Amino acid sequence: MIDILIVGGGIAGLSAAARLASSASVTVVEAEKHLAYHASGRSAAAFIEDYGNDTVRALNKASAAELRATGVLTPR
Repeated sequence: MIDILIVGGGIAGLSAAARLASSASVTVVEAEKHLAYHASGRSAAAFIEDYGNDTVRALNKASAAELRATGVLTPR
């Protein structure tokens, strides 16, 4: 039996499913052939240091060295 049905296998739907799965039976349905097919799924996997407005670029630049040193970021 399914307790929760999530429509959409993008980053929001998959995040919700992962969070809820420990306490309920969760099913994700997606119209595309692959999960996270559209932009939100692809962009979540990229760190572009000079992307965004001035504030976002400053945060990216300030965190880049630490993210690389701890292994959070790896070369593509």
